[in-house]
Amino acid sequence: NTSEGTVEATCNGVLFLFTSRKWGSRSIFRQIQMNDGITGLHREHLISSVRREVNSHTDMQFSNHFSIIAPLLPLQRQDINSLLISKFDQLDRTLRGTQWKRLEISNDAINLFVDEDHVEYFDLFRKDTTNSDKKSDKALLTFSVSGAMTLDQNSWWKALSNKIVDGTRRRPNDVAFIDIDKESHETVFCWMDDNDVSDHCKEEWRLLI
Repeated sequence: NTSEGTVEATCNGVLFLFTSRKWGSRSIFRQIQMNDGITGLHREHLISSVRREVNSHTDMQFSNHFSIIAPLLPLQRQDINSLLISKFDQLDRTLRGTQWKRLEISNDAINLFVDEDHVEYFDLFRKDTTNSDKKSDKALLTFSVSGAMTLDQNSWWKALSNKIVDGTRRRPNDVAFIDIDKESHETVFCWMDDNDVSDHCKEEWRLLI
């Protein structure tokens, strides 16, 4: 994806080796530490480092047979935020016209669902940072420990999506809206009339997550 839209690329004859926790991840973290964060990464240096790490786990120069190595960088909070929005968009498209007219969710709800209480994050500091320095220094990178899987693994997403699908009345002519009660920290599901300019929302249920 680019700022001007989506670009399609043909990858015939190209084998991609995606890094994992077993292969390549140490090189990525080391390069991030050496370059003071993701923005300072150099593509060629990163790929060379990953090649060396992968080759160290094999009996032959395994990675040298690949024309392209595509390192998967750790997912940061904004990445998990975008993935969650995509999940709600998919749910909206699946049930639009039968369950609701459309599904909307507040930014407050999204931000709560991806915070430290619901997603396990790890702070990556400079290699020479001591425990005492970590209290004052800003982490080079804060990323999801489980990557994108954190959304499928967490019980709150399962509870919420199940409640939406199985515990909600069908109102195909109304707009479904998900918000957060900041005082009780409950998820609030309500209905809005698309033609009502007052934005009045009729609550149907609450769920403590």
